[in-house]
Amino acid sequence: MTIKIEFYGRLKEDFNATSTEWAFQPDTTVEALYQSLCDTHQVTANIHVVRPIINDTFVDWQQHIAPHDVVGFFPPASGG
Repeated sequence: MTIKIEFYGRLKEDFNATSTEWAFQPDTTVEALYQSLCDTHQVTANIHVVRPIINDTFVDWQQHIAPHDVVGFFPPASGG
């Protein structure tokens, strides 16, 4: 199964994409997906500051991904 993944803010640069398609296994958590993405792209996974989103709603890292979900990763905002 594949899902769409969206990257926001500086994560677009880290993953060199605004979105991508990704194959996943049933019962995969958002955290496992993020860790796999980080390993593949050699990005440091920091689940303490990045927020996961499924279908435009912030979720817990242990949330399971379902077919046709759109998963996003939102970095901390900064500015003034």
